[in-house]
Amino acid sequence: MNASNQNANQRRAPGWFLVVASIGGILLVLFQMSNNELNTLRPDPSPPVVEPTPPLWTPRAGTPADQVVATLPAASAPAPNPTPSASSGPVLEVAPTPAPRAPLPTERVRVAINAWAQAWRSRDIEAYLAFYDSSFGNRVAFARQKQRVMGRATFIEIKIAQLKLTPLDNGATEARFVQTYRSDTFENQTLKRQIWQAGSDGRLRILEETS
Repeated sequence: MNASNQNANQRRAPGWFLVVASIGGILLVLFQMSNNELNTLRPDPSPPVVEPTPPLWTPRAGTPADQVVATLPAASAPAPNPTPSASSGPVLEVAPTPAPRAPLPTERVRVAINAWAQAWRSRDIEAYLAFYDSSFGNRVAFARQKQRVMGRATFIEIKIAQLKLTPLDNGATEARFVQTYRSDTFENQTLKRQIWQAGSDGRLRILEETS
């Protein structure tokens, strides 16, 4: 009886094997179908599309080289240096430096100072004031004060000592001396400084005076 059972089991074995193989094949087919569905649902990655940048300017065929340079953007060309023109305004001209004037002869200045002192001694107001230039400071007030003094005094004495003359660059001469003044109403001694210069008429006149 054991032998018959063993033979029956041997005859049933191929049937079970076929069932298991069929199930395995069905599972394999289902697995492959699921992979295919997933692949169809997943989009294929595609490389990014890079659009070419259009050129700023493309010369046409046959364009001459000078026209190509002329059509380049203005920023690429160097800015021209500004040049003065008649429309830009008047051009300032620098005045030439005047040549230094020749100094006055020393003896000529001495003679003029002695003549000035003599006009004062003589109380000649017109001759005295003629020695002072028109640009002399406060000339009007100075003339009135001298007129009062000369008109009131009966005599005037003027003495000049220690005269020193210094030529200046502008052709004038500086005179420094000790002046002694005496009249019937007043007397004093002072250190006086004068600037002498020749006028347009050639006559020497006093531009400045301090004491």
